[in-house]
Amino acid sequence: MSEEEEVVVVVDIMATLLSTQLQALAVGRERGVVVGGTTTKPNTRVSILFNPAEAADIDLQTIFALAQAGK
Repeated sequence: MSEEEEVVVVVDIMATLLSTQLQALAVGRERGVVVGGTTTKPNTRVSILFNPAEAADIDLQTIFALAQAGK
């Protein structure tokens, strides 16, 4: 397998993993989320970056500002 083919395979795997994570977040939002074996409270939000309680208090502008700052 050439180096270029290996890169394509790695990118495909990463895309699949990201897709799986996003689907899990979508399902969790629809059903009420189970985190660590317990269902999250209504004032929480599913996030892969923050814990559920923190995520509930962070708006999109704040997340955008954090991303621009490289944090």
